[in-house]
Amino acid sequence: SHGFVVVSPNARNNVITKLDDDSGDMVAAIDWAIANEIVGPRVDATRKAVAGVTSGGSAAVAAASREQSIRAVVLWDTEKSTVAETLAGNVSVPVLAYFSDANNCNGSGSGIATFQQFIGPRFGFKMAGSHFCDVENPSDNACAILCAGLADSGRFNRIARYTVAFLESYLKCEPTTMGYVNGDLAKADSTIQILPDTKGITMPPASCV
Repeated sequence: SHGFVVVSPNARNNVITKLDDDSGDMVAAIDWAIANEIVGPRVDATRKAVAGVTSGGSAAVAAASREQSIRAVVLWDTEKSTVAETLAGNVSVPVLAYFSDANNCNGSGSGIATFQQFIGPRFGFKMAGSHFCDVENPSDNACAILCAGLADSGRFNRIARYTVAFLESYLKCEPTTMGYVNGDLAKADSTIQILPDTKGITMPPASCV
């Protein structure tokens, strides 16, 4: 509804994460979309972003480190990964990161170490009482059972609001969303907590001036 083309590749293996494979598949999926005769005409190849949840977040970091044309990264509850932490030190594009409260499915929030290593603009936030399953819409019983919590549609909507605002600000230079990217609208929102490791955010982005 905001004009973005989203391609979601299936992971080769949902149990064993292989960053080389998963990040390569992310890049390949973008390349496929650009080249495809139906999807390609709808895609702006100069405005690429990657995103992922938990191990998919680590794959997004690896994809951004290997593909220099990617312009933004979004992480939702990314996992703890020493490889991703190292790779993040090579990623200078803007990053948005959301973390739920510490729980058994987000490594007790330890993925924040990856967020802290990014060298470019980075905006991170949390929500009190949030849970790993909040990024699912709709959620399912599997997440509730495995991760010991229930998704909340209100929290999902806030995650979506800040994700879309971040992408619109950095990829589309949309002025009406910039206040949500560590700006006045974000700081006035009592439902979120901006991470102290947020830094380097200036609006409008230099690429938009």
